[in-house]
Amino acid sequence: MAGSVFRPQEPRALTWVGFIFILSFLLFPISSFAVPADIKDISDGKYFQAVHDQLSGAKDSIYIAMYEISIDLDKTESEAYKLVQDIVDAHARGVKVEVYLDRTKTYDEDKNDSAFLALYRKGVPVRFITPGKRVHDKLIVISGDEEISCKRDFYHKD
Repeated sequence: MAGSVFRPQEPRALTWVGFIFILSFLLFPISSFAVPADIKDISDGKYFQAVHDQLSGAKDSIYIAMYEISIDLDKTESEAYKLVQDIVDAHARGVKVEVYLDRTKTYDEDKNDSAFLALYRKGVPVRFITPGKRVHDKLIVISGDEEISCKRDFYHKD
């Protein structure tokens, strides 16, 4: 057809898609897609007891990715040492345990060595992250049900 102009119908199709998209959110609000979570504040003084309780009660598995677990093997009463002992105890109970530690060279060249040795000597599967990579997480997943994610590493205080 001479002189006619082709006008695609995409704008009308996009209008329908937009309408259906908006309608779906009106009929099914975002809250219906949410996953319920039990979130607890374990900041400051609540941290040690919360982590200790979870590690001590683990039945199936514990996965830990930690930037720093700094312990002094002579200070067995420190909170960090006790948490490492909780990991060892869980492994001894038959809980599947995997620990991943950072190995980047920073201010403290051997920040994770003592914890690595304490876990390794007790047969706990512990690994340093591949050289050149960095793990700055502080994450613990217990039996796939409990997750502890925080800003705090395990370290002893002098």
